Amino acid sequence: MNKKRVLALVLIVVLTVSMSFAALFGKSNNSWKDGTYVGYSDPSDRTYTKAVVTIEKGKIVDVKLEEIINTTGLAKDESYPWQPWHEAMEELPKRFIKANGTNIDTYTGATHSSEMAIQAVERALKRAEGFDGVIDGTYVGHSQVSERNDRANAIIVVKDGKIVDVILNEYRDIYNTGEPKTEDTYPWEPFHEAKVVIAQRILEKGTIPVDTYTGATGSSNMWMEAVKDAMIKAGFKF
Repeated sequence: MNKKRVLALVLIVVLTVSMSFAALFGKSNNSWKDGTYVGYSDPSDRTYTKAVVTIEKGKIVDVKLEEIINTTGLAKDESYPWQPWHEAMEELPKRFIKANGTNIDTYTGATHSSEMAIQAVERALKRAEGFDGVIDGTYVGHSQVSERNDRANAIIVVKDGKIVDVILNEYRDIYNTGEPKTEDTYPWEPFHEAKVVIAQRILEKGTIPVDTYTGATGSSNMWMEAVKDAMIKAGFKF
């Protein structure tokens, strides 16, 4: 066997081994800076996902996922009865790490949760690339829990870096009923007027704070707090 043929065989072996390692462990991404980054998915009609991604030397070394209930702001936990979801929350981080990215298969039985996790990780990786601006999308924000265990939430839609829609709600006793305040369950007219007016003021101004609404000052402040939380998730600065 001549030297050229031996050299060619060696190169083939080296390339094969390199490709195998790349397939197993994923290529490093030099555009990612080391650190820990957070991304949020758009919400479904019930939940959204938070991803915390850790990068070391261009590699994803850790992914933590949390699926959060839109209305209450509380995360799904061990009490959630759908077993495939629990399996997905354990399996998906491994897939992100192995792929060193978001080109992964969804988990059977938890397809939508998988899709939200992929979007959340994608947005976290955008931060890892150094993007420090506002990421377009739909974001859910929450106020602090009141003394009565009530909580306000806000859904904002961001397009071209600007808020183009605002939806406000408030939920009672989130640790038990999580009941929305409607005209039937909470017949205080200024509250329902304020929900519309505060959303419109925020939409017109494009940010917070805005003036509170007479007769619903407490709720006005809680809604602004929830909007701020959603804006921070999108990347707005305060």
